[in-house]
Amino acid sequence: MNVSLKSHRWFCQILGLLILQLSNWRWSWPQVLLTGLLVPLMSLFGISYLAQQAGNEDAVIYAVSGAMTMALSFESQNKVSANYAYLKANGALEFYSSLPVRKWHFICATALAFALFTIPSLLVILTIAKLFLKVPLMLGPWSVVTALLCIYPFVSIGALIGNLSSSPEQASSFSLAATLLTSTIGPVAVSPQLLPQWFNRMGMFNPGYHVAELVRAGFFGQLKQGLIVSAVIIGILAIGASVLATKVMQWGSR
Repeated sequence: MNVSLKSHRWFCQILGLLILQLSNWRWSWPQVLLTGLLVPLMSLFGISYLAQQAGNEDAVIYAVSGAMTMALSFESQNKVSANYAYLKANGALEFYSSLPVRKWHFICATALAFALFTIPSLLVILTIAKLFLKVPLMLGPWSVVTALLCIYPFVSIGALIGNLSSSPEQASSFSLAATLLTSTIGPVAVSPQLLPQWFNRMGMFNPGYHVAELVRAGFFGQLKQGLIVSAVIIGILAIGASVLATKVMQWGSR
């Protein structure tokens, strides 16, 4: 009974914090979605056009999965880092820490809030891929699991950057640099056949590449060797970043 009551209290606290976080963005969500879509869509149209001209369907799938990876990063990592840095700068984080909630409740609620912001971006990219680029989709329950797994590392890295940064401007700069690096190093949006071998090998050290590999498996049915390795790397990175973010986060005495 005690366990049930405690779980119910945790759920209510996380839900309340989630609603608070979403309400903070109620007037600016159109701009949030637009900025999260603009760069990924530009990348998608540019790379996919070149791939279609070459008659390479596999390269088009890489372009779409790369755009999805970039959208996940822009909508979760960038926004989460800016959110934490802004809350620190204006004293709102101190207010939240004064509430009768635990630190990890707030982190979970923030992760859920910005995970919701990624849904429209993913749906727009998938719709364009299906209707205009004629990319065959393999959607199912595994696609939802894939999306959640791929959002986790970006949200965790964003939380770490935001809590380590001394200002919102610094957080935005570091997060943007991380997004550009994770979206371009290795075969993220470009097929490995079109890249030099040394650059493909560099992708093994890029979390964005491993996220893109899971996206290609979960949404396009491209099951490859090393997929489990990619999932493990993403999981370890996400857990490590979230633990570090929890440690450095300023949160009263709790």
